[in-house]
Amino acid sequence: MSLLIFYTAFFSVPSVFADISWGEIQPAGDVDRGWVSGSMSSDGQIILVGAQGGRLYISTNGGYSWTETQPAGDSDKQWFASAMSGDGQKMLQAVYSGRLYLTTNGGSTWSDTMAAGDVDIRWQGLAVSSNGQIMLAGSNGDGLFISTNGGTSWSETIPPGTAGQQWLPIVISGDGQTLLAGVYNGRIWKSTNNGSNWSEIRPIGDQDWGWLTLATDTTGQNMLAGADGGRLYISSNGGSNWSELQLDGDQDLNWRVANISGDGETMLAGYGDGGKLYLSTNGGSTWNETQPNGNNAYSWELSALSTDAQRFLVGASGQRLYTSPLPVAPAVQSSRNSSNNNNNNNAVSYPYSCGAISPDNSPDLFQINATDTQATLYFAPLSGKVTNYYVSYGYSAGDRRFGVFTDMGAANGVLSYTINYLEPHKKYYFQMFAKYDCMPGEWGNEMAITTAKKGVNDLHKYFRYSGQ
Repeated sequence: MSLLIFYTAFFSVPSVFADISWGEIQPAGDVDRGWVSGSMSSDGQIILVGAQGGRLYISTNGGYSWTETQPAGDSDKQWFASAMSGDGQKMLQAVYSGRLYLTTNGGSTWSDTMAAGDVDIRWQGLAVSSNGQIMLAGSNGDGLFISTNGGTSWSETIPPGTAGQQWLPIVISGDGQTLLAGVYNGRIWKSTNNGSNWSEIRPIGDQDWGWLTLATDTTGQNMLAGADGGRLYISSNGGSNWSELQLDGDQDLNWRVANISGDGETMLAGYGDGGKLYLSTNGGSTWNETQPNGNNAYSWELSALSTDAQRFLVGASGQRLYTSPLPVAPAVQSSRNSSNNNNNNNAVSYPYSCGAISPDNSPDLFQINATDTQATLYFAPLSGKVTNYYVSYGYSAGDRRFGVFTDMGAANGVLSYTINYLEPHKKYYFQMFAKYDCMPGEWGNEMAITTAKKGVNDLHKYFRYSGQ
């Protein structure tokens, strides 16, 4: 059964650095929930989230609107973990001290997998391969189970000496070739033959630890492993070698969430109990803190990342859910690729209205000065009713994957805004719109630039209509 809820209300929060912006999403309305279960499709459009002691929700448009789905009927459950195939059609959803549910049609109908028989199980960790064929489900002391036929049948798989242990973090590489399963107060195990054989991998040597989170890329080469009351570790060779990451100094923390994009370049990691979130866009070489809700310490329990790293999802226990990019991104309706000539190519649509009037013009972006990691935008502002300007940028024309509000309003003359943390020797496309209260104006002109080579003390200047 499915119940249509409502369009999500959004607000934006400036991030610590300019290349990521967040917005709150409200599947259950404007209330706090114990968000611990979440997953998304490869393109980030289909999202499944669940709350402990609450309900389960699905979005098919990147979090713009939500529908309640009821695998276990019209009742609150301890939704503990979820996973889905790349196309979002096959989903697994676990209830702690309950059942493991499967849908093969994007949540329209659900069935009890009975992976461990007709019994309630303390399900904790789930993973599904991109093609939806390989599924792995772990429990607290009740076994580790695998399906190699999309959930039609299941069997128990037992790495050496692990009977009765607590399986918690579980992940499958995008190509389905690498399976990782971690034990809380135990070891991490890896299989490359659908669970027929397992080998131990040791981020911290020959010792047990309370593993809470695991992540890997499409090929199973780049990995992250985080421990409860311990450290965060990274591997770039399939778990053969590891190094410690000290994102918040030399201290033990409760690393609860970790994700890696398909190509292994974008990584997200966070810890709970007054925790923080960190983002890397260069395979873990450098990291920056990102703040979905300002400088507030949350217990991050849920995270998901689209394969192409264009959408992030994070959730805090007893708090809220956040997505990046800003909610204006999935709400942008551009007819750039549309055959309907009556559409406005520069229209920006929001999912709500506050009664304000949209700005009647767009900022004129006329010059960009670029170094190897920065771009300073010069634009002619509006003099009327304007409360902010939004800068969007990406790697191709019309690509608006990154964005930030400038916190500048109406003015005369010329304004400038600097974007930091760009990649050296990389082409970027920039575009802006003005905003009055909650209402956006139309997209302005788009400009393309290429940053300087790494470490080169060179300033590239680009001008509108220059053809560069």
